Amino acid sequence: MKKIPFYLMLIMILSLSFCTFHIPYDLEDSYYSPFKSYKIIFLVEPDDAKILLNGRVIGEAYEFSTKDSALKLTSKNNEIVIKKEGYVEEAIDLHQYDSRKITVKLQLHKDKGYDIDKERKISSLKEEKSEYIAKTEPPPKPLKEPEKEINEEFKIVNIILEIQPPESAIYLNGAFWGISPQNGKIENMKVKEGEIIIEVFKPDYKIYRKKINITDQKKVKIIIKLEKL
Repeated sequence: MKKIPFYLMLIMILSLSFCTFHIPYDLEDSYYSPFKSYKIIFLVEPDDAKILLNGRVIGEAYEFSTKDSALKLTSKNNEIVIKKEGYVEEAIDLHQYDSRKITVKLQLHKDKGYDIDKERKISSLKEEKSEYIAKTEPPPKPLKEPEKEINEEFKIVNIILEIQPPESAIYLNGAFWGISPQNGKIENMKVKEGEIIIEVFKPDYKIYRKKINITDQKKVKIIIKLEKL
């Protein structure tokens, strides 16, 4: 009978030890990720406010408002600014968030110094000008060229992209594509066959911009190394 309190005490110690060594969710998640990444969701009003990453527009807030479309970064050393015309812009400091899964909830405030009457005058002048042009005799219509057959079929080419330094912003044909990972290698970039304009941007580095003709080859590899300013 004297052994019962001992076993009860042992069970209590074991229970407490399991609670003490519980692994947090965010830490568990990082074990299964090839790179330690931060996922950032933007819940911003108005939701069409622009998101600037290190000084470049990467899209509007609603484009990064779900778990699947969250902005992925490999470090917190990035400058994020949210802005919209007529509102006070907001800078986001990622270091104030402890978790790797960050939700930025923000209501932009109206800019009291924004002259909305001036904007209305400019827009009304534009409308008057367009109306005046419309009243004049329209130019003769150009001769129609024979319609060409449009071939909508195109090939998708898988390219390998290696970029240094990491955390560089990638733009394809002027549209934001994503951020380069920590190891700089992207193996699943799919593009249409033909000419593409690729731009790579990171603060304190020269902007890389090049037109590349992508052909249907078994392996297309592009290596980009940004130069310091």
